[in-house]
Amino acid sequence: MKLCVGPRMKYSSCLYPTGKETIAQAEELMLESYCEKAKLCDAIDILDLGCGWGSLSLFLAEKYPNARITALSNSTTQKAHIDGVAKDKGFTNLTVITGDVNVYEFEESAKFDRILSIEV
Repeated sequence: MKLCVGPRMKYSSCLYPTGKETIAQAEELMLESYCEKAKLCDAIDILDLGCGWGSLSLFLAEKYPNARITALSNSTTQKAHIDGVAKDKGFTNLTVITGDVNVYEFEESAKFDRILSIEV
């Protein structure tokens, strides 16, 4: 898998505005694009629904250190990867939960300012 994606492990589309970008640059550009389109800012609650290998979740945890990011994955392998990267980078604002996006029931008290879904 790592041979087919960029350093952020983003396996959905990337952004190549000039066609000369590296895959790493194209990943960053697309992730920034999501932030702009969703009008994200620091200190909000964000849900990454179907987070894949955590490309968006980890990007958000780094970009918005005061935001509270919840990532939902159906894979314990992907959760372990995201948790490991978050630990290595010292992110304390990211929680990864495992469940099926089709039937997962959040606690009634769970509230999110933004919900993004890019890796489903």
